[in-house]
Amino acid sequence: MRHLIASFVLLLALAAGAHAADAPLDFLIGDWNGFGPDGAPAGRFTVEPQAGGHALLRRNTADVKGGHHEDVMLIYRAPGQGFRALYADNEDHVIQYSVTTADDPKSAVFLSDETPGAPRFRLTYRMKPDGTLAITFDIAPPGAKDFKTYLEGSARKK
Repeated sequence: MRHLIASFVLLLALAAGAHAADAPLDFLIGDWNGFGPDGAPAGRFTVEPQAGGHALLRRNTADVKGGHHEDVMLIYRAPGQGFRALYADNEDHVIQYSVTTADDPKSAVFLSDETPGAPRFRLTYRMKPDGTLAITFDIAPPGAKDFKTYLEGSARKK
C-alpha cells in the first residue's frame, strides 16, 4: 500500500512539473471565440498543452473580407532564453517571437525577432477582470522603434 501511495505521489509530482513549464501562460489555455472592436464575431482559436505540457499550441481560424485565414503558433520554453514562439500561417508568414509574461494583470507579449529590412510584430494578450482576453497586434516598419496597432479585438472562452 505504501508503494502505491508513493507511486501516486510521484505521478502527481511529475504531472505538476511537466505542466509548470507553461504556468505563466496557463490563462491562454482553452477554446476561445474572437470578436472585433465592434463586438462582431471575428474567428476562433484554441490553446492546448502539447508534448507532455512542455509546449502550448495555438490554432487560429478566421473568415475575413479577403478570405479564410489560418495560423498555428508553437509556444515553448527555450533553455536559457525564456519563452519563445514560432508562428506560421496560410499566407506564407513565418514569425519567430520572444515572449514575456506578467501576473497583474495576466498578460503575454510576443515580440518578433529583429531582422534587417523587415518589419517587427508585437502580439499582446491581456486578461481583463471580467474574463475577456484583450488582443492587440502591432507592427513597426523596418528600422522603426514605434509600433502602430494593426488589429485589435477580444476573446471569450467558450
